[in-house]
Amino acid sequence: MAIRRLAETSHLGTEVEGMGRLLLRVVREMRRGFDRSLEELGLTAQQAEILFRCGAGELTPKQLTNLLTTDNAGVTRLVDRLERKGLVTRHASADDRRSVTVRLTRSGRTLVPRVARLGHAQRRRLFDGFSAAEQEQLRSLLHRILENAEPPA
Repeated sequence: MAIRRLAETSHLGTEVEGMGRLLLRVVREMRRGFDRSLEELGLTAQQAEILFRCGAGELTPKQLTNLLTTDNAGVTRLVDRLERKGLVTRHASADDRRSVTVRLTRSGRTLVPRVARLGHAQRRRLFDGFSAAEQEQLRSLLHRILENAEPPA
C-alpha cells in the first residue's frame, strides 16, 4: 500500500512532495551532478571530498568519518581506492602508533585544485539566480533543521 501511495504521489507535483523527500532528492542530484563532472578525473564525489579535505593537512579516518556522510567501513573503502590510485597514503600517527593518518601523495595534491574548480563550478550552477542573502537564508534554515534533528538531551 505504501509503495502504491508513493507511486501515485510522484506525479502530483512539487506542492505535494514532502520536505524530507525533497531534501533527499536535492542531495542525490547534487551528488550525481558532481560525480558526472568528476568522471574525467576517475573520482567519485566522496573520493574528491577526501582529497579536498586532506589538501589542508593529514587527517585520521575518524576525522574523515565525521566530515563525510558515511561510516568507518565506508571511509576505509574510500581510502583503499584512493590509495590504489596512488592519490593518498596511510602513515602511522605521530601521536598514537595504533592509529593512522591519511596524507595526499604528490599526485593527490596535483588533483586538489582541479577538484576544487569542479566543485566551485557546480556550486555556481546550483545557486545561479540566488542572491547572497537567499543563500545565507538557506544555509541558516538548513542549520536549523540539523539542530532540530539532534536527539533531545
